[in-house]
Amino acid sequence: MIDFNEKPIDTKVRETALRIMERAMFYNSTQTEQKFTRNKPTFFVKFSGHLTGLYVDIHTNGWEPNGNSESFVIYLAENYYNGTADEIQNELVSVLKRMEKVYTTWYEKENPND
Repeated sequence: MIDFNEKPIDTKVRETALRIMERAMFYNSTQTEQKFTRNKPTFFVKFSGHLTGLYVDIHTNGWEPNGNSESFVIYLAENYYNGTADEIQNELVSVLKRMEKVYTTWYEKENPND
């Protein structure tokens, strides 16, 4: 095996990044464009392998062209980020919590009797 003197992505960090991707797919398992679903939140997740970057966009009121969103960029590898695995993990957890809050707030408004 070739040693590039790089540290692989921490297991806990990788698992949390995958949870973010899974959650986005679960929340957006139906179409979310505003003209069809009004204000259902939309989540975009992209992984860039060359930087080990996870990009998350949260469209709180659904997706629309040129719509507003919250954007997060988290570099998952310690050697690129210059932070510890725990710091990276904390950033990922805060993004995951933000996603959950946005979706839960929308869901409770749309389904007040649940």
